Amino acid sequence: MASFGVVGPAAAQEVEPTDASSIVASLVDEVALEQAVEGFTAGDEASVAELAAVVAPERGVDVEAASHVSLVDGELVLASDEVIGDGGDGLEIGISYAGASQAAEIVDGVAVSTQVEAGLDIVARATDGGAQVLAVLADENAPTELAFDLDLPEGATLEQLVDGSIAVFAPVETEVPLPGEEERFDAAVLEILGEDIFLSDDLDVLDAITDEQFELLMQIPDEETKTVVVNQQVGLIHAPWAVDAEGKALETSYDFVNGMLIQNVVTDENTVFPVVVDPKASLADRIWAGVGCLSSVLGLALGGVAVVKASAKLLKLFKAAKPGTSLYNAYQQFKKLEKLDKNAMKLVFTAVKDYFVAYAKNIGKGVTAAKNAAIKKIQSYSTNKMVIAGLAAKGLIDVAADVLGFTDCKVMVTGWKS
Repeated sequence: MASFGVVGPAAAQEVEPTDASSIVASLVDEVALEQAVEGFTAGDEASVAELAAVVAPERGVDVEAASHVSLVDGELVLASDEVIGDGGDGLEIGISYAGASQAAEIVDGVAVSTQVEAGLDIVARATDGGAQVLAVLADENAPTELAFDLDLPEGATLEQLVDGSIAVFAPVETEVPLPGEEERFDAAVLEILGEDIFLSDDLDVLDAITDEQFELLMQIPDEETKTVVVNQQVGLIHAPWAVDAEGKALETSYDFVNGMLIQNVVTDENTVFPVVVDPKASLADRIWAGVGCLSSVLGLALGGVAVVKASAKLLKLFKAAKPGTSLYNAYQQFKKLEKLDKNAMKLVFTAVKDYFVAYAKNIGKGVTAAKNAAIKKIQSYSTNKMVIAGLAAKGLIDVAADVLGFTDCKVMVTGWKS
């Protein structure tokens, strides 16, 4: 990995103060916050960790057990097997508080470094969606300009977005169809189904496809591809937030100084300490961008060749699934659904669309709230579709979303290719 030194062109644009603080503040449990503040003592690992957990809207994951995050010499390192560059290494992004030299104490699955500066404690933890470094400012003597080291892939560039978050771009290996391959596949589908089904723009087209036709579709050779390197988003430093001891949102923003990420927090005589401050990093395969996701879902024509190709691909993946993989588990769930409704494939695609529409509409309330809203939407289906409520946990929604090409939703399935 290489420390970044380049900021993308959009960083120069005017960035509005983040409203992430207001969103986080609105989600804080007032009673729990009051109790955590009463029990807080600067430099005490347990009370620092408790306060951070109460204010942070996302559920923490044991940093020593997390599969996507590791703690290396005080640095939280996010990792995936996505290849960076031409035949390069897997993707890694690291984040740590600059100057936190003492060893962290592990308390309830989070790493706590106390008194790294006057009045400043640091909590490093894993979350469902990434890695988070929470700074706890004990009093007015604590620094309000917090410096964080970012360790990024070779060739990475940064682009600051209008909400204050920072997109991380890097050269990544990806597969693209060879010239003429998509046309060959489409022609084979047309020959099997005929124009009426092939050109339909209605999701109900799946009802008209016979089992024999599905079998023929699955026999079409996959599109041949080649490996290319493209510059794409691989991560995100989420919009910053800061909340004081009374649950009041504070103004905060990012800046770049001497190759470091600086989070500036505005405090005044009305600020009640301690204050909790957060920068959080996610890899692109764990980012579900609300606006982009909603646009992608609503803009996709779930019909005609798009849905037919997706159906054939999904069934092919199912048949190739190995026991123990996410895809195999998803297939078992799909088979249960088939027993309840012959239009199982259509129900899956409908569930995927409804799931991500609900997710995207609620992402502003935080990842956990968005997921809960999406699952609630699926659970609102009729009795005949209730089995879909388990699809998210079993991975089928993730698999189908990837097959449908919801790239803006950034939903990737870990392990299903194995």
